[in-house]
Amino acid sequence: MTETSNKIAWIGVGKMGLPMAALIVKAGHAVISFDPNKDRLAAAREQGIAAAASAAEAVAGCNVVFRITAG
Repeated sequence: MTETSNKIAWIGVGKMGLPMAALIVKAGHAVISFDPNKDRLAAAREQGIAAAASAAEAVAGCNVVFRITAG
């Protein structure tokens, strides 16, 4: 696998966002996430996804931003 220089922010790592973000990590991209639910952030860290304390922190310096929200 080739590592890329893309830094990606992922806002929302719930039932849909977490598996999608994990696939991006497996593709060799650096992903930093934010979710107001601390358990979801812990699950993201288990998948190799960095966690941010806020959405603003997550998007700082990123090339790409994904926002996944419910309803």
